[in-house]
Amino acid sequence: KKKKKKKKKKKKKKKKKKKKSIFLSLSQVTMTSRLIFKETLNLKRQWYHIDAKDLVVGRLTTEVAKLLQGKHKPIYNPSVDCGDYVVITNAKHIQFTGKKWRDKIYRWHTGWPGGLKEVPAWRMMEKTPEKILLRALKGMLPRNKTRRYRLDRCKIFLDEEHDHVAQLKQMPDEGKTLPNAIKIHIKEKPDMYDKKPIIPGYQVDVNLTPNKMTWDATFIESEKMIQKRKNKKRSPFVDYSKLPDYKDY
Repeated sequence: KKKKKKKKKKKKKKKKKKKKSIFLSLSQVTMTSRLIFKETLNLKRQWYHIDAKDLVVGRLTTEVAKLLQGKHKPIYNPSVDCGDYVVITNAKHIQFTGKKWRDKIYRWHTGWPGGLKEVPAWRMMEKTPEKILLRALKGMLPRNKTRRYRLDRCKIFLDEEHDHVAQLKQMPDEGKTLPNAIKIHIKEKPDMYDKKPIIPGYQVDVNLTPNKMTWDATFIESEKMIQKRKNKKRSPFVDYSKLPDYKDY
């Protein structure tokens, strides 16, 4: 009995008051972050207008996804839906890079046996072009309960006319003042087909007349051929000034 009493006394001596930690717990941090969103000014959603004419789908949707999530705001919190509204017009004039119009295929299943459906991108553009942007946005947003509400805030219209003129008038410059990130990434489509491509080889120009047919053939060298010709070692026994196109030598 005496030994048991001594052990109890030692345990009592060991028990001391725990010091309060300086660092906040996870529950305290989430409470402080959620207190910000109780203010009505912080919860006010803005409206942005984007003209999608001749813009690439991937570059456009990456910036729209940031606006829908609210990542451009200093009060961003992934557990709270603090994004804004986005109005996209001219959705039928969007563009893909490379050969995606032909190679890209959209697939879905009806749920019945053998119900796999496949539609190429060019066919989807003819029927429902707004679904191309919605599918791209759906894949870029995080897969949680807030994704459905974020997609509802994205209003897509095929032409320039839309139903949200009153909301955009309340914003400065009618919602066209976008963040700097969008101004950097979204660029105008370059005029790729203004200049004719230079193809190395023989180029034949044919002139047809009712009595005669004349043609002129010219040989066009590629850049690699010109570099090889210039890098050739000059022989001391040849007078290059007498040769044709001696300047290139």
